[in-house]
Amino acid sequence: MEFVEFLLGGWLKLVIKIRTARKEDEEFIHFNLNNDPGLRDYDSKEISGEDYPKYWVRGILADKKGSLALIAEKDRQKAGFLIAHLLEGVRESILNNIFVVKEFRNSGVGDRLIKTYESFIRKKKFKLSLCLINLDNKKAMRFHEKNGYTGGYDFRFYQKTL
Repeated sequence: MEFVEFLLGGWLKLVIKIRTARKEDEEFIHFNLNNDPGLRDYDSKEISGEDYPKYWVRGILADKKGSLALIAEKDRQKAGFLIAHLLEGVRESILNNIFVVKEFRNSGVGDRLIKTYESFIRKKKFKLSLCLINLDNKKAMRFHEKNGYTGGYDFRFYQKTL
């Protein structure tokens, strides 16, 4: 899957490329999942010593049927990523993470990631995209609302280490 968008403004030509994440993207995804405060929605450090362990990222990249991982590139640099879980049996998807590198924010990278993701799940005849956003993350709420998502219910997240 690849999407290329050309934005023209005077002499300026910017390219946003979206592609499926590969094994060589593991470190970029892992580092940003664990170092961007907007992506650390809950504390699972008790399990592995970090919020998102490498085995989790590796599992997402390997699971082509149950997961989707996209990489955004702009000006030949990694500019962001999106991770979603695909629930084929119920035709729903959970948008787990969307991240844009700070210097590429507000430049269309996040919009292109989410639109590419939505196009992918529509082609698979999915009916619903869900996402969970920490109530303190107002920027993420505005981003999703701007992209047509509607707010749901407040809730408390529980987890159990097995």
